Amino acid sequence: PYTTLFRSWAMMLDSRGTFDALIAAVAPSPEARDRILGNHVYRAMADALAGSQDYMATEKLHDLARDGRWDLIVLDTPPVKNALDFLESPGKVVRFLDERVLSWFLQPYDRSAVWGGRLLAGTSAFLYRLLGFVFGAEFLDDFAGFLRDFNGLYEGFRQRHQAVLELLRAPSTAFLTVCAPAEASVDVALFFEEELRRRGLHRVGV
Repeated sequence: PYTTLFRSWAMMLDSRGTFDALIAAVAPSPEARDRILGNHVYRAMADALAGSQDYMATEKLHDLARDGRWDLIVLDTPPVKNALDFLESPGKVVRFLDERVLSWFLQPYDRSAVWGGRLLAGTSAFLYRLLGFVFGAEFLDDFAGFLRDFNGLYEGFRQRHQAVLELLRAPSTAFLTVCAPAEASVDVALFFEEELRRRGLHRVGV
């Protein structure tokens, strides 16, 4: 006779801690990491993104899969809407960090110009001037500094985004749909199966 022992661990997602760890992982230097983590704008953004558990789940899944200590990772994503949000989420920060978007904000900022009475040219410059008058100079400095530092994280986020997509599509990753034996539940399961097929994701059954 043979005896096989299985050890299992369970975890609840710490969304805010996951995002802070993500910043630390992709920051180009310890100085940039500390500036971002201490920035007021970042903290407000992190609190907002912490509510987006689908995105944070993809980041935590990336880290757990790369860790190498686990034979099997099971991610539960009920109901179907949350599962679809999870599948859509990997590119969320990459889209925000698109260099064309950030360049729209980064180019015009000049503190002396915003507060010195000269009206800068361009829509983005007008936005900076408006933000400055509404929230004050300290917020504007934090905002500009946050964008400058965050701009340097684009490549790190892009690489992680690609790695998550490859992980979801890998032959070693499988999606199992769980539903109740009721017509409405089966209809939802069939819809989700079609979504998985359309995205080229490996299905192992219902």
